[in-house]
Amino acid sequence: VGQVTINGLLDSLRTLVDFKRLRAGTKIKTRFDHMDHLVSFELRPDLLKHYRADFGDQGWASQRIEVPVTPVVTEVSGKVTSSLWAALAELGEDPRLIVEVVDIFAWDIDFYSEVYAGDSFSLIVEKRYVEDRFLDYGTVLAAEFVSNKTAHRAFYHEVEEGKPGYYDEEGHSLRKQLLKTPLKYARVSSSFGLRTHPVLGYTKRHNGIDFLAPEGTAIWASGDGRVFRSGVYGGCGKMVEIRHANGWISQYCHLSKIQVRVGQRVNQKDVIGLVGSTGMATGPHLHYGLKRHGYFVNPAAQKFERLESLSGESFDTFQKGIASIVSRLDHIRFAADKPNTLAEEG
Repeated sequence: VGQVTINGLLDSLRTLVDFKRLRAGTKIKTRFDHMDHLVSFELRPDLLKHYRADFGDQGWASQRIEVPVTPVVTEVSGKVTSSLWAALAELGEDPRLIVEVVDIFAWDIDFYSEVYAGDSFSLIVEKRYVEDRFLDYGTVLAAEFVSNKTAHRAFYHEVEEGKPGYYDEEGHSLRKQLLKTPLKYARVSSSFGLRTHPVLGYTKRHNGIDFLAPEGTAIWASGDGRVFRSGVYGGCGKMVEIRHANGWISQYCHLSKIQVRVGQRVNQKDVIGLVGSTGMATGPHLHYGLKRHGYFVNPAAQKFERLESLSGESFDTFQKGIASIVSRLDHIRFAADKPNTLAEEG
């Protein structure tokens, strides 16, 4: 193709496409007329982005082609042998689905310490496809996680347009005043109580829980509240403390970066800082402390009240909306628990 044609083509696409972001391997599709002149050019950097330029009487004209996305409601279920991550990976699911499950049950299940071999999960989730190729996950319509023989269920519901949430079968919101843990991914390295301090070397009370996580991991505010401490505080290094309703104070230590200021109002799951190793720390981790009326308590042992429940007409609408989904979840569990009689007889 001649340089003049190439220049005209690229100029027409320049307002739509950032050529610097194109990756090696990006496919193009071209069409030539009977005189071997380029008359059509298509570029598809990813599944959702589709651009086309056509040559006509006015020269090159480009457009973005809308790509149809097809949602398919499907079921995903399995059992945990080592971790939830491994269980979903064995089913061929994308790690993004794990993020959704952790987010849904963040108020009820500590996925760092309350997931056991033999636990099971069942999900009814939208999967979005483009031309029969998986794009991403849509809404998780319902989820069940059985942790240590205790079943937790969640159902998606919009009280009003733009205000989605997850509720149990009785219409109680899964959202509670404070989260079980303020990180998506981490491993508990030190629990609440007496321990030998890793830096000082002697036994002292550990007024919180330490979560190992890579430096730079985002830290959530565990609940709605107002920041009343933000800065460097001795052995805690960079620290944030948030005052919540009903006498609760949450504390976050050893941050690499603080992203809130004193007096700032924060909402639950707002990112307030990043994991680090400032202060008296041997490596990147988050020390998470929790106070009730001025005294430190074990975050893992607390049970927090739910913030809202559906009632009246809103509850009736919810129950009618989830009726078929409840039956579908029951069916998934029944199928998973049903013994394989043929195998047993054989």
